[in-house]
Amino acid sequence: MKKIVFASFLIVSFGFSQAFSAGEPAIPAPALKVGDSWTYEIKDGYNRLLKDRVRQDLIEIKDQSLEIRVVGQSGAEQDRQVYSSQWNWVSSPLLGNNRRNFDPPYAAFAFPLEVGKSWTEQSTVEDPVSGKKNIIKVYGKVMGWERIKVPAGEFDALKVTRRVYMDDREWWRSGTKIYEVDWYAPAARQVVKRTHQSGYFDLAQDDRPFMDGNRYWVELTEYRLN
Repeated sequence: MKKIVFASFLIVSFGFSQAFSAGEPAIPAPALKVGDSWTYEIKDGYNRLLKDRVRQDLIEIKDQSLEIRVVGQSGAEQDRQVYSSQWNWVSSPLLGNNRRNFDPPYAAFAFPLEVGKSWTEQSTVEDPVSGKKNIIKVYGKVMGWERIKVPAGEFDALKVTRRVYMDDREWWRSGTKIYEVDWYAPAARQVVKRTHQSGYFDLAQDDRPFMDGNRYWVELTEYRLN
C-alpha cells in the first residue's frame, strides 16, 4: 500500500467547504418500485481506469427492505444485496470487498435530507464467511446542493459526506478510516456519483504513517424508474 501524508488526508477528506443553501425543502426517502434499475461505472480512484460496470435491479420490496440484484458486464448475476427503504446498507460490500452484514443498517443516509443535517450511528459489521464482527461508527452530514454531470445526464443533487471509523485495529495498525462522498439526486431516486477512500495508520513504524487503502469512483450511466 502507498504511504500518504495524513495532513493531506485531513484536508481532502475532512475539510468540508461546501456552502450551505438556506431555506431548501427537506427531501423525503424515495418512493421506489420493483423494476427500478440503475447502471454504474466503477473506476479506480487512483488512475480513473474502468474497473467494472454493474446494474442494480430492485427485485423485491418487503418489510421496509429492498432486495437488489447486481448484474455485471457479462449480464450474469454477481450478487444479491439488501438495503433499508432509506438506502441504508443491510447486506452490502464494504471497502470494495465481499459483502458484509450490518446491524443496525449502515447509516449512509438519514431521510428526510436537508442542508446542514448531520447524524451519528453505530453498527456491528459481520463478515458472513469468517463470522468476524467489528463495530463501525458513521458520522454523516448533508453539505448542500450541487449540479452534477455524469454519463446518465445532469442532476440537481445533495452532497452527503460520511466519515467512518471501524474498530478493526490490530497491534501493528490502527482501525480503518473511511471517507465517502455521495451525490444523491431525487430525480434518479439514487446516488448518481460516489467517491470513496480508506486507509489506516501503520503503528509498527516509528512515524506511524497513514497507509492509503481502497479508492474508487462511481458514476451513474443510465437508469430506469417505474
